[in-house]
Amino acid sequence: MGVKLADLDEATKALIKLAAEEGAKKALESIGLHDEQAGGDLHDLREILSNWRLAKRAALEQLSKLLTIVTLVGLIILAKKIPLSEVKSWIP
Repeated sequence: MGVKLADLDEATKALIKLAAEEGAKKALESIGLHDEQAGGDLHDLREILSNWRLAKRAALEQLSKLLTIVTLVGLIILAKKIPLSEVKSWIP
């Protein structure tokens, strides 16, 4: 069983609050988010992450399209028995 916050005296609550605040400040300082620019830095990081996700999604979509085209061309070649030299002329 843990100690309930309501059961602590005011001095102990104040000490816990101070320790928590100092710990949070130290943690933010250790990762470089302790100054006035921290909010902007977090915004920039979120924007970079969002752009990374968009780029990754677009790359996967293009890869999927490429694999689909290659598969379809392969099926056409097998079905029609078209010489590979003729197929090369289809590719832009």
